[in-house]
Amino acid sequence: MNRDRGDIKWQSAMILPEFAQLLSEAKEEYKQVPKPILDEQQIEENEQSILAAMEYNFFSEFTFFQHKAVAQMRGYVHFVDYHNRHYRIYDEKHQEHIISFDNLLSVMNLDEIIPL
Repeated sequence: MNRDRGDIKWQSAMILPEFAQLLSEAKEEYKQVPKPILDEQQIEENEQSILAAMEYNFFSEFTFFQHKAVAQMRGYVHFVDYHNRHYRIYDEKHQEHIISFDNLLSVMNLDEIIPL
């Protein structure tokens, strides 16, 4: 009968710092997604949703591309800056966030009117 511990005996108790760094970089690289390309119809739908959100002060959910990942945020549109090509959005805590036109993926109005 072989009382060998198999692979456990070959695993080191401590990983060298270089290997730990390479493993963490590999995990981060695995989480990265390529930036989606929107067609003209999706861009138009986003613009219409943003215009309605601004006019009626709707609470909206924004999906955008940030740091090689897709992020979501809820808030309301405060200002559309056509010169600098970005949206200024305030979240639930009234903190301002800036999302570029190019990074916005989708907008969904939640039909909740926020009093000013």
